[in-house]
Amino acid sequence: MKILTVCGGGVGTSLLMLMNVKTCLDKLGVEANVQSTDIGSARAEAMNADIIVISNHLADQLGVVAQKVITVKNIISEKEMSAKLTLALDEMSSDGKSPS
Repeated sequence: MKILTVCGGGVGTSLLMLMNVKTCLDKLGVEANVQSTDIGSARAEAMNADIIVISNHLADQLGVVAQKVITVKNIISEKEMSAKLTLALDEMSSDGKSPS
């Protein structure tokens, strides 16, 4: 499984989200390749991803993508990230896609 974390420049916010995603996945016992990227590259890189994590204020700039998109309000909230990742993984499992 590949997860992209996206922010405007691909450096600050996306790296914070990446660390938060990894922490949550470790606690959920899910292995994934998590990478950070900038909004300009996200659409092209999304083609090889299963889940995209992006802050609420940038979600409209991403546009429509086929992958599961998780929007977060508080990028450092482990509680919010864990809840949204769990929901996305459960939805993927029910759709027949393996979350690990």
